[in-house]
Amino acid sequence: MQTTHKKTKWIFLIIAALLTLTLACLAGIGATPAPESATAAAETSPPDEATTPGKDVFAPEVAWQVVFEQEQNQNKIHSLSFSPDGGLVAVGVFPEARFYEAASGEFIRAIEHRHAVESLDFSPDGTLIGGGQTAYGTRISQVSDGEEVRTLGSGFGSVVAFSHDGETVVTGNRQGIVWKWRLNDGEMMAEFERTDDKTGVDIWIKSLVFSPDGSTLVTGYVDGIVILRKYPGGEILHVLELPTNYEGARSIAFSPDGSLLAVSNARENGEAAVRLWRVSDGTELKTLTGHTKSGVTCVAFSPDGSILASGGNVNDGTVKLWQTADWSLLQTLEHLDRDENIDRISAIDFSPDGRFLAVSTWSGLIWLWQIQP
Repeated sequence: MQTTHKKTKWIFLIIAALLTLTLACLAGIGATPAPESATAAAETSPPDEATTPGKDVFAPEVAWQVVFEQEQNQNKIHSLSFSPDGGLVAVGVFPEARFYEAASGEFIRAIEHRHAVESLDFSPDGTLIGGGQTAYGTRISQVSDGEEVRTLGSGFGSVVAFSHDGETVVTGNRQGIVWKWRLNDGEMMAEFERTDDKTGVDIWIKSLVFSPDGSTLVTGYVDGIVILRKYPGGEILHVLELPTNYEGARSIAFSPDGSLLAVSNARENGEAAVRLWRVSDGTELKTLTGHTKSGVTCVAFSPDGSILASGGNVNDGTVKLWQTADWSLLQTLEHLDRDENIDRISAIDFSPDGRFLAVSTWSGLIWLWQIQP
């Protein structure tokens, strides 16, 4: 009888233990989905600030700013260019070209001209700089000491560009003719004229730019005509026409691979726009809008081709950075004058390494933005 009782007790304990183990297992099985559910909730809930797409993109910041002032109250900055080694930022004002140290914004020297410097271009080796003047043609000067090498041409509203071999220079002005000059002796080698019948200021040349490989020269005119020519021969490859007669092709930029051409100051449904063209066949590919109706003054591609920058006119004062992979707007950089009013962007240029963007404004400010880490 006692033995039977003990057996019953042990059986009861074993059953209790089995029940406890089973319940524990069941509880464990029920708990395993918990981490999975938390992950699912994190994926479907709005991302926090740290994981918001785009938060890891470098935010542009001002490296330095320079205020340019003249006693004559002619503070306008007309043109801007980085030196080929990235060490200098040159700006064109009245009546000189001024050089600033790119690293600090410190003023280095000025080269006197006979009028305002509307266009600037460094020679490929960085030893010379060309300044296209509002009057009196284009002055070629030594960067090191400002000594004049020679003056090319005459007339009003000159623009200038060095060929890639540094042996020739092209200039243009309000006459609408492109002149090719031999640099070592200043001899005029050729003239490239438009083939239409327009004359006078309607064919004022606003921009001259070479393709990255130097084989194509592009001329932008005030009436919106853009002509692509073979260089050095001058044969016309394509004639592009912007749907506007307002300041026309004020600024032109090639993509680094030479496949695209960006042209500023076009219009799209009444809005200021940047138009993109395929160089190989002259096909229009894309229109970028977003600036105010007052116009787009300047365009520039980053050296790696990943960004296109565009500068706005009066009542805009912004530089917009476009991602070329999908042409989405990455950043808008705002610029105010000394009185905290919206400024006008007069010129922009990327540093050769692509880390910095130099911006000049009509009120006499020079900004250096760091746009890459």
